[in-house]
Amino acid sequence: MARITIYLDEKLENKIRLRARNAHLSVSKWIAQTIEAQYRDSWLPEVLASLGSWTDGPDLKSIRASFGRD
Repeated sequence: MARITIYLDEKLENKIRLRARNAHLSVSKWIAQTIEAQYRDSWLPEVLASLGSWTDGPDLKSIRASFGRD
C-alpha cells in the first residue's frame, strides 16, 4: 500500500476529520474511500438508495402519450 503526503489548510482538515468521525472511519480510510468513489464505474450507494423516491414526476403512460404512434 502506498503512502502519500498531502498538505491541507486547517479549515479543510477540520472538515475532513469531522466527516471521517461521522462515518466512523479513520481519516486515512475516509480519504481513500472518497478518492476511490471518484473512479468507480457504478453509482454510489446513496444514489442507488434514492431510486424511486421521487413520486411527483409524470408516469410512463403520460410520457409515452406525447411521442405519438410509431
